[in-house]
Amino acid sequence: NNTGTSNSLYAIFLEQSSKNNLTNNIGISNSSYGISLQSSSNINLLINNFGKSNSTGQGLFVDSSSNNTLINNTGTSDSGSGIYLFSSSNNTLTNNTGTSNSSQGIYLSSSSNNTLTNNTGTSNSSYGIRLSSSLNNNLTNNIGTSNTSAGIYFSSSSNNNFLINNTGTSNSFYGIYLDSSSNNTLTNNTGTSKSNLGILLSTSSNNNLTNNIGTSNSGY
Repeated sequence: NNTGTSNSLYAIFLEQSSKNNLTNNIGISNSSYGISLQSSSNINLLINNFGKSNSTGQGLFVDSSSNNTLINNTGTSDSGSGIYLFSSSNNTLTNNTGTSNSSQGIYLSSSSNNTLTNNTGTSNSSYGIRLSSSLNNNLTNNIGTSNTSAGIYFSSSSNNNFLINNTGTSNSFYGIYLDSSSNNTLTNNTGTSKSNLGILLSTSSNNNLTNNIGTSNSGY
C-alpha cells in the first residue's frame, strides 16, 4: 500500500530487481512513469497497482524484463501508453486496464512469448491493443474499444501470434488490423461498429482466420 505522487521521475521503480511482490501501490501525477520495471527485473508479481496522470511516460512500464506477472493493474490518463512492454518476454498480463491515454491502451513492442488474457484498452487516442515487432504472443478475451484508430493492431512483422475471442469495437477506423504481419491465427474475434473496416489484413500472409466477425461497418 505504497503511494508515490508528484515526483520528478518515477513513483515506483525496480531496476535489476527480481522476485519482488508489488500489491496495491499507486503512482500518480509524476513526471515520468507511474510504476516501472527495467533492466532485467524478472520474476516479479504486480497485483492491483495503479498508475495515473503521469506527464511524459507510461502508467505501467516493463522494459527489458521477463517472466513477470501483472494482474488487475490500471494505467490511465497518461501521456504515453497505459500499459507498455518493451523488449520483454514471457510475461503474463491478466485483467489489466489501459484507458484514456494519449497513446495506446496496451502496447507490446519488440516483445515475444507473452500471454495477455482479459485485458482492456479503451478510450485511447491511438490503439486499444497494439503489437509492434512482437512474436509468439497469445491474446485471449482482450477488448480494444472506443479508440481513435484500431481496436487491435499488429504491425512491423508481428508474426506467429494467436488471437482468440478478442473484440475491437466502436473505433474510428478498424476493429482488428494486421499490417505486414504473417503466420498469425485469429479465431472467434469480433470487429464491429467502425467507421471503416471490421477486420483488415494488409501486406500480411499465411494467416489463419476462423469464425471471426466483421459487422455494422461503413466499409467492408
